[in-house]
Amino acid sequence: MSDRTRMLAAISHDLRTPITRLRLRAEFIEDASNRKRMRMQLPVRQQPRLAA
Repeated sequence: MSDRTRMLAAISHDLRTPITRLRLRAEFIEDASNRKRMRMQLPVRQQPRLAA
């Protein structure tokens, strides 16, 4: 499997997760105070671990 295929599979998976969908939806809220409130209610994103 090529690196590009792996990257696209990972991105596709991330877009299907409920929290990611909520984050994307929050970014498109026009009212800044509502957008900020929704972002604050979402869990903090953890950085993926890199293999050594």
